[in-house]
Amino acid sequence: MLKALYYRDYPPAEKVQLELLAPLLRMATKYMLGSLRKELVSRLQILLPDTLDAYTSADRVNRLDGLIDAELGIDLGVTCDLPIILPAALYLSALRLQGQMHSMKRLLPPTDDTNLKPHAVRFLNNWSHLLDDIFATLDDQPFWKTLEDGRWKCLSHHACDGLPFEAKRQMETRCRRLSVNVMKQSIIKVPQTWMICGACKDNVRAYERQLRGKLWDILPAACGYTSWDALRNEQSEDNA
Repeated sequence: MLKALYYRDYPPAEKVQLELLAPLLRMATKYMLGSLRKELVSRLQILLPDTLDAYTSADRVNRLDGLIDAELGIDLGVTCDLPIILPAALYLSALRLQGQMHSMKRLLPPTDDTNLKPHAVRFLNNWSHLLDDIFATLDDQPFWKTLEDGRWKCLSHHACDGLPFEAKRQMETRCRRLSVNVMKQSIIKVPQTWMICGACKDNVRAYERQLRGKLWDILPAACGYTSWDALRNEQSEDNA
């Protein structure tokens, strides 16, 4: 730790390991070592960023060194006055909790199960409620305008069958259950058997981009904050 303080001799920036940075951050916070803390926070935000572009960037992927310990990230966010990393950390915690539920063949985590992380369960409950408004605001986007005979009619190609109703149901289910990492993976899966045209496929990708941006925007609210801007302001005040 003394090397980190006096010589900045700590794990190289090429790879970022939360477990190695955590004790340094705790020390820097406890003893008010402002310059060291600032450096450490900038590295932690590579792992747990506050923008979608940073979260999905190739730079972040290249600098990850194994799985991120989401629970450690949450602990650091709370105990070291780093609210800015909490949304991403809680999202990862909830994502892994849902993965556990899937492996146990359970749809939703029971709120009375003491073996589960209560913060992840609360996040998922908030997340599910917030999704209702998101889906409502996107209902007037391409596909969802022209439901006919159980399918969303293609808006640009008369020979295309359009999307089946199943597409929207599956998309909403994936988002609610976090059965995939909705910030990075496909949310609307288009099997070849659906035989939709290129314009419809473009609409799928455009809709996913809009949806993913809105999903990222609600992460702070799912954690009990109002917005990313409010979090950034709070973080700036904590670092002042």
